[in-house]
Parts: sequence; structure tokens; C-alpha cells
Amino acid sequence: MAEQIYTPDIADKLADMFSDGSSITKVAAVKLGICRATYYEWKELHPEFKKAANRAEQLSEAFHEDLLMSGIQGEVDGFNATGQIFSMKNRFRETYGEQKQAPNALSAIETLLNIMHDKPAK
Repeated sequence: MAEQIYTPDIADKLADMFSDGSSITKVAAVKLGICRATYYEWKELHPEFKKAANRAEQLSEAFHEDLLMSGIQGEVDGFNATGQIFSMKNRFRETYGEQKQAPNALSAIETLLNIMHDKPAK
């Protein structure tokens, strides 16, 4: 399979490609037919792609946040909160990764869990 050539219409399709929670690797390799390096190169070379990719990557993160919240509320059979948290901490390090914090600061995940713990399950 030949490497795909960038065209501006690809940027318009990114939101749909990431909205199911897909990773950059899956979008690049499976949905676009390119390697990750090409994906990052396109972000550097094409401002419209970079803008669309940044937003689309956030849609993927939002998908996983919704899954976590639904799972914690008991809406997902067999939900593994520990696995989901581990995945989010590693996939979305900027938001959920372990960071040096003030001694009494809570991570975003800890804050979400505390909020959910205080609410009665549906």
C-alpha cells in the first residue's frame, strides 16, 4: 500500500476518526494508512491539520472521560475502573499523568473519583 499523500480534506475527517476514542496510532495506521511519524510531520507542515488534529485528539480524551464516568456510575457492565484510569494516565499524560504536585494537591483523576464517591450510584 502506497503512503497516502496529504490533502486538506483529511483535516476535516479527523474529528470523526477520533470521536470513538481511537489513539493517534490507530488513526494514523488504520484509518489514514500512514505511520505516526507522518502524522506528526503533517501536524508540523499543515496548520489546518494541526488545528483539526489537536481538537480531534481532545475528542478522543473526552470519549474516555465519558466512559470512566459511566463506568463509575455503574452504567457499564464489567467496567474496570483501575484499568481505565491506568489507560488514561498513560494515554493522556498532560491531563491525567503523574505530575509533581504540591503536597496536598489532587490529580484530576483523584478529583473525579472523589466527586463520584460522594454521589449516590444510579
